[in-house]
Amino acid sequence: MHEEDSWGKMIFSRFFAEDVAHFLSKRGSITGGVCLLCVVAVFTPASAHAEDVADWENIASGTAFMSNPAAVEYKTGYSNIGYDHFRSEIMLNWSDGEAQSQTIYEGIYDRPPAKVWGAGDRLCVSMQTCARYEDNCTTNIIVYRYDADVKLFSELPAGDNLCVQVKK
Repeated sequence: MHEEDSWGKMIFSRFFAEDVAHFLSKRGSITGGVCLLCVVAVFTPASAHAEDVADWENIASGTAFMSNPAAVEYKTGYSNIGYDHFRSEIMLNWSDGEAQSQTIYEGIYDRPPAKVWGAGDRLCVSMQTCARYEDNCTTNIIVYRYDADVKLFSELPAGDNLCVQVKK
């Protein structure tokens, strides 16, 4: 079983367990809910699929244009982990005298795929997170700047306004 499979099952188990606990707490049987949560948390990852699945169900790719490096190829790999949540990873490839690559994001969000674009000397990534059981979604923007000395992208704190003006 891939490590990613067990991660997906753990996330699914957590959301399933939260729903069961919420239901049981409304009915006044929290002790039964706690026992059920223990069973779900312990046994769900062990009930793995008989077959391994590919690392990513879907991949979106493209090129973001910046001032330096001039072009950054990106791939956003994502897989559904249940309850409208997607495990994702954003990988970059570029040239700065030699071929470079970096994974800038690994996590979970609600509406795939993330969008990636260049804005001057910044690389912008947006993704949506949604309130549970609702279509009310918030767009989160993460801003990265390229450091030519170490040949890596680093996240800028609270830099989302740097990308909003030029968002596609």
